[in-house]
Amino acid sequence: AQYEPIVAGSQWTAVEGVLILESCPSGYLMVNASNPADQECRACPAGTYCPASAQPCLACLPCDPGYYKSSEGKDACTACSVGKYNSEPGAASAGLCLSCPQGSSTPSQGSTSATSCVCSVQTYPTQNALGVTRCEACPAGARCSDSDLTCAFRNNGHTCPGSGTIKGTWNLNADGFYQLTGCPAGYQ
Repeated sequence: AQYEPIVAGSQWTAVEGVLILESCPSGYLMVNASNPADQECRACPAGTYCPASAQPCLACLPCDPGYYKSSEGKDACTACSVGKYNSEPGAASAGLCLSCPQGSSTPSQGSTSATSCVCSVQTYPTQNALGVTRCEACPAGARCSDSDLTCAFRNNGHTCPGSGTIKGTWNLNADGFYQLTGCPAGYQ
């Protein structure tokens, strides 16, 4: 008897005139029900996938944190892009990958928490009284040099490699920003 499987690449065997599902292609869930009429290869729903290492795949797993899958299908989950993160498993859309605060980014795709977001070298991290962290632009007087723009507030002791400590007295204000409160003699 000739038959055409519904899912290309699935393998079936005829046993006493009944087709029995033997295997599904990579990325498909193998539903091997006790009733042969209910057997099928099924695509995993959005937010889940079948690991390539699991053959046969007997359960769709939630996408790992840092990943998402927008639609039903055999595809693997997609990593959140650079500058975004997702801490929850089973994300079913790219919109669940949250953007890092302004001025910061993640070092790679697939980041799993806001702590993966780091401020660019031209900014410094601030935290207000509510614990909200963001990246603040570095004041001109706290930049290590005009060419590299690295902010001295990122370094212990507010130092710059090769040029020492920045000039002036800088204090944190109530909003978590550095503020110049005094200049040494000869500076303004």
